[in-house]
Amino acid sequence: MAKKQHAINLDEWYSAEEAAVRLSENSGRTIDKNYPRGLARVGKVDSIEIGARGKLYRKVDIDQYVVGTTRGRRRAVDHANEEDGR
Repeated sequence: MAKKQHAINLDEWYSAEEAAVRLSENSGRTIDKNYPRGLARVGKVDSIEIGARGKLYRKVDIDQYVVGTTRGRRRAVDHANEEDGR
């Protein structure tokens, strides 16, 4: 039995390369083309698979996203330094 196909309006989606260019413009620095995949993985932007190795990223999500200049602190806590307050 064939899978049901849905029409996609490509005007509403970016490729990974297009998303990286837009994120770079938003953030004022170069963003790698793999970055949108990470955003989609953690639920920051919507994405759809278009094949075994391709995804599209929703423009409205990418257009408003700004990548910070510093990397945030990891959630894992170093228990050895916890008592020192470090």
